[in-house]
Amino acid sequence: MTYLSTYFRQKSCNVLFPFLFALAFTINMLFWNNAIISMGSGQYVGNVLLASLMTLGVLEHILMVVPFNCNVIWRIGLTASK
Repeated sequence: MTYLSTYFRQKSCNVLFPFLFALAFTINMLFWNNAIISMGSGQYVGNVLLASLMTLGVLEHILMVVPFNCNVIWRIGLTASK
């Protein structure tokens, strides 16, 4: 784990981040709205895939900004298997 932590650096959040995050979240909601509207048509699957990928991207950016300790997750998994 220590070796992997050398690839990640922690920096403070940029001032522009909340605005861009709000924009990405709004666009994501528009994608989901578009998917719901196109339900029953041939474009439904494409719209759901696009909205799902955007949701994963927004979630990834949340997890990159919010500080949490990954070692706790690994400890839970290792102690449960013993």
